[in-house]
Amino acid sequence: MGYAEQVAAALALNPSASSQLFKVTRVPLNSQDLSGSAVQAALRLLFYSIWETPDLVATAGGIPYDNRLRFYLGSNNDFALNRGVERVASDADARSYLRHFYQPTGRLQRPLVSLHTAFDPLVPFNHELIYLGLTTLAGQRKNLTILPTASYGHCNFQAAEVLGAFGLLVTQSNGQLSAQLRSLASSAPKAMQVK
Repeated sequence: MGYAEQVAAALALNPSASSQLFKVTRVPLNSQDLSGSAVQAALRLLFYSIWETPDLVATAGGIPYDNRLRFYLGSNNDFALNRGVERVASDADARSYLRHFYQPTGRLQRPLVSLHTAFDPLVPFNHELIYLGLTTLAGQRKNLTILPTASYGHCNFQAAEVLGAFGLLVTQSNGQLSAQLRSLASSAPKAMQVK
């Protein structure tokens, strides 16, 4: 039995625990395919735990996150969950590394149009709202436009949505393209050229 099949079997074996997993993590599931999307979401969560987290810790030179004061919500017994969850203390140098290299500032120098699926199981939509707050604090709110789509999935966009977002970006940029982008646009096939 493969890895994905083992995850599917584990989720099916304890539906109550599976339901709590997605309530606590707030990972959206596809209403058209609850069991399939649950397996895919669990695999993504495991991928980050197994591969991405150790890579981040190695890159940052320590643990950059801290959950000692975090109270997790959504389980059938949040007090039991929080008594049993592993608590991790962050490393000051790793936090500093993340602030310097990973933390967005919101100081947009030109327009940005962000297209985001509202039901994204990989990158939560609320990241858009956090970035909105950062741009507002930086006095650059006017440069950010967030376009949510009602789709499920990570970057599950229709071609018309992508083209519409790009057109809006060009319009917001007063039709001014950088010399580099204009050069790329002029070398594109005739049907794709932007003026």
